[in-house]
Amino acid sequence: MMNMSEMDELKKRVELLSREVEELKKIVYGKPKESFSMDVSRGVGKAVSKFLEDSGEESIFVCAGVIKEDGKVKDSWSFDYSLDEVFEIHPSRIVRLLSPLTSEQRIKILRIILRKRPISMSQLSEETGLEGGELYHHLRELMRRDFIRLIKRGTYAITPKGEIALIVASGMAFAWEPSLEEELENKDK
Repeated sequence: MMNMSEMDELKKRVELLSREVEELKKIVYGKPKESFSMDVSRGVGKAVSKFLEDSGEESIFVCAGVIKEDGKVKDSWSFDYSLDEVFEIHPSRIVRLLSPLTSEQRIKILRIILRKRPISMSQLSEETGLEGGELYHHLRELMRRDFIRLIKRGTYAITPKGEIALIVASGMAFAWEPSLEEELENKDK
């Protein structure tokens, strides 16, 4: 376990990592997926490696993000955890968290709400092609798991939990899942 001064130091480093996210986006943006590496000599990896060397901790995982709109930081978040904490999480918690993300329709809804927040049910219907009970079913599931919230009758906004889950899962898919073009290319071989 970390003492308070180690926790304070870790928090400072996580804040620094959050600011470095924008710089990392410049490094990664526009390059083919295969050019992205987990090279610890750059940015976040370097800071985390340095922290581990200095702290004596066995492992640490950091997840952070910054969203800018119109040139200004609109939202930022970060959290960290150890490998021991990963093993302490009951599998049912992971399943509960990920279950809303197992529907393409719900992913589309989250993306639309993230991009055009807040948004009315009629706008969602128009953009998704879903109507009535079918749309309401997906909205209800997303609200039940606290991925979106009703801000006034018929108008929805994404929650921080929904925003982060969508962005992190999308980043993982970008890094590890082949694109449709790659899948089609591999089928032809």
